[in-house]
Amino acid sequence: SANGSGSSLTDTGRGASQLISIQNIKASFGEDVDIVKTMIDKFIEVSESYYEGIVMGFENNDIELVKSISHKLKSSLGFFASDELSYEVRNINDLSADGYSERLADSVSYFKEWFPKLCEELKRFDVNNIIDEVH
Repeated sequence: SANGSGSSLTDTGRGASQLISIQNIKASFGEDVDIVKTMIDKFIEVSESYYEGIVMGFENNDIELVKSISHKLKSSLGFFASDELSYEVRNINDLSADGYSERLADSVSYFKEWFPKLCEELKRFDVNNIIDEVH
């Protein structure tokens, strides 16, 4: 990948994303583009505070904050994100229950990498992509 880390967060080259899951969006909302658009906008509105909460909470050793924000995030993230990313947030939530750990540090560090990318992709996401084309 371009950042050299060998990270899996790259485009597949077909304009598809490994961050957003159209399958999960459709499972949550069907093909109602208006609802999807509204839910994405609402998610983007709170995404900044979720990001700050997890990152700053961790950096300030306020693991309770990390736990509470990741708990909120895991329910809304599942609507849009790939299963891998939903797993990552559940992982942060589970690990934060035990306080500080190296594994939590790694998970938060990875979160700082993928979460802003997911939000950027959601901002650019064309909701019409959820509609099955009739061939």
